[in-house]
Parts: sequence; structure tokens; C-alpha cells
Amino acid sequence: MPYLGRTLRSCRSEQLCLTELQYGPHFKSRPHSHEHAFCYLVLEGECAQTYADRTRTCHSSGMAFHPPGSTHSDHWPGSGGRKFIIDFSARWMDRIRECSINLDRPVEFRGGVPVWLAAHLYRELRAPDHISPLAIEGLALELSAQFARQTTPKQTGRRPPWLDRVVDLIESCFREPLTLEQMAREGGVHKVHLVTAFRQHLQCTPFDFLRRRRVQFASGKLVNSQASRLDIALEAGFTDQSHFCKVFKSVTGMTPTQYQQIFARRH
Repeated sequence: MPYLGRTLRSCRSEQLCLTELQYGPHFKSRPHSHEHAFCYLVLEGECAQTYADRTRTCHSSGMAFHPPGSTHSDHWPGSGGRKFIIDFSARWMDRIRECSINLDRPVEFRGGVPVWLAAHLYRELRAPDHISPLAIEGLALELSAQFARQTTPKQTGRRPPWLDRVVDLIESCFREPLTLEQMAREGGVHKVHLVTAFRQHLQCTPFDFLRRRRVQFASGKLVNSQASRLDIALEAGFTDQSHFCKVFKSVTGMTPTQYQQIFARRH
């Protein structure tokens, strides 16, 4: 079944199709499914989607993935909205399965790396150049890897419990000026052992993890609040706006302004 809504722009390759769609006020669809796997990023408005006896609501910068053939219905209350869809062909999914990855269940994201990757893909759709086909394929592969990490059951017994305690500390106190000593004390390990374990199990340093968590919080505020960038920077735990902008770009590949513009209202 084709995607419902009014197509604003679209580009297609042999294995991928990127489309921006607009929905009118109070748009509702009947339950339906699509032949291909797809994901969508809400650019504007609010989408309530019902699937498998569940309903989820995605606001601007919310994102979801659906495997092929999953039945769902959409409702855009109020003034409607826009979303960006990435359609993955059967050949693309075969390519993913060759890596022993099976993306067979829906998953939702409220920020973080998948949303940032989708935002980059949307920028390629809006301003393509001769490098865009290569960029789109690379970003889509990264995005598929993120879906796999969310849908594949976590292996148990590999990550030490003390490391989970440190991760929980960062998640709950990321806006505070945490030190390596505090993290190591929470885990009951030496600082060197803490850094080594983070690299082994999370592929980053404790402070990389902390910075990404702050940026994830700030990216949500940039889209869904009217606060100034300075207020957002301070609330997220950054020392000043300049530091915030520098870290935000290093993590997402975009400035805060560029990120906001992706989800800006367009009339």
C-alpha cells in the first residue's frame, strides 16, 4: 500500500526511498500495512499510531520503526503535521539479515542517535548534491544498526552489575557536574578500570556517555520548548552556550540552529 498523505518531496534509489509527507487537520487512516519495512520521523505536529493493540503518540522529533507487513493506523489531531519516511526495500532487509540481524518488531525512539541520523537523512533529501546517494546509504546503514541494537535481546552476564550502577548514576544526574571520582565510587572500582570497562562494553568513555546524554536532553528541548539556547544549555548541564554549541555539533554533526530548523513549522 502506498504511503498516505500529500508528498512534499521524495527521492528513490534501488534499495531506499526517502519521502516527506504532509497530513491535513484531523487526518485519520484505516488500519493498513506496507510491503516494506519503514521508519518515520515526525517533523511537525503529533501522530497517534495504533498497532498490535497498542497506541503510541510521537511528537516532533519522535521516531518509530515498523517491520514489513505490520498493521497500523494513524491519527493526526488538530492541525495535522508532517513526517519523514524512510522505506527499506526487501533487498535492503535481505542485506541486513546476511549480518544475522532480524528486524522483526516495531521500536520507538524519543531522541538520541537514531533521531540524529534520521535528521541527517532528511537534510540530504532537502538539499541533495552529487555525494547524497553515498551519504544516504551510509546513514541508512548506521540507522539500521541502531534499530538492531534496540530490537535484539541484550546478552546477559556480559556487563558487570557495577557498570550498570554507574550508567544509572549518569542517567539520573547528567545535568550535575559529575566527576570521574564520583562515578568510580558509585561502581566501587578504580578510575582506570571504570574507563576501560566503558570502552569495552559501551564503546565510549564515561564523559562521552555523559555528553551524549546531555545533548539528547537538549535536542528535545530545542524542538519542544520555547526556551533560549542559553537556558537550554545551562539546564542540560553545560557551562555556557558556546560550550553547548561546540559539543552539540561534535555529537550530532549539526549546530543547534540547524537541528531546530529541521523541525520548524513550514507554511
